[in-house]
Amino acid sequence: EVQSQSKSDKCVSQIALGTNDNSKGFSLIETLIAIGVLAVALLGLAQLTVVALDTYEFSEYNSKATGIAQAKIEQLRALFNAELDTGMPIESLAEGSYGPETVTLRVPEETSQNFQKFRLFWNISRASGGARLITVQVVPFDDIALKNKVITMTAYFAP
Repeated sequence: EVQSQSKSDKCVSQIALGTNDNSKGFSLIETLIAIGVLAVALLGLAQLTVVALDTYEFSEYNSKATGIAQAKIEQLRALFNAELDTGMPIESLAEGSYGPETVTLRVPEETSQNFQKFRLFWNISRASGGARLITVQVVPFDDIALKNKVITMTAYFAP
């Protein structure tokens, strides 16, 4: 009887102290540490997502702005070729700075904005032998996040 009491007291004290040899689970501290590690990992993943979205937005802008600059250079090249063919100077190819010209592009339906606007500036200077140096700049119209992102393209037209 004395042994059974001491054995019973031993079990009660083990349960009260959480030192039962048969316990198979996580303690509160282990659970809190696991939640902390998971939270840090999720914060890192969230930061990575934000960076990826910013990179995608700039890449999309860069692609569109480059296309706009190329289109303007091709338009000016066609005028330059017409000037060469006719021998008559074309006023649009006179030396100087031009713009801003607003270019509006339609964007896919699933985005929040239906249109994206750009400002287009170009400079024409004469080079030797009747050649022209064309510099085209494309800037976002009103997108604050891309305000300092200017795409510049230069072309040299020679007869």
